[in-house]
Amino acid sequence: MDNFNQTEKSLITLSKTMSLFLGEEKTADLIALYTFYYYTSMWQKTKQIKVTTDYTAEKLKWTVNKVRKIKKELKRLNLIEDIIKRDRNNRIKGHFIGVKEAE
Repeated sequence: MDNFNQTEKSLITLSKTMSLFLGEEKTADLIALYTFYYYTSMWQKTKQIKVTTDYTAEKLKWTVNKVRKIKKELKRLNLIEDIIKRDRNNRIKGHFIGVKEAE
């Protein structure tokens, strides 16, 4: 995909996502947390990011409870999901956040 098409796709995705946020009570907080997760997915080069709630709170200068509250809203909007990866013996290998785009 050339740069123009990728930029165009990114702008369409941003527009759809912003439309979701603008109808919500905590618009700025939703934008901040989603942007942080999206940014993290870019530098980790995956849509299933490894990031803790404590780390997120530290970087955003929020409380852990605030991160959890806003994260719950992002889940409700279907923009993120919790992912638990397990091994063959069903033991937990790791916890991840799946970062989605607005549909």
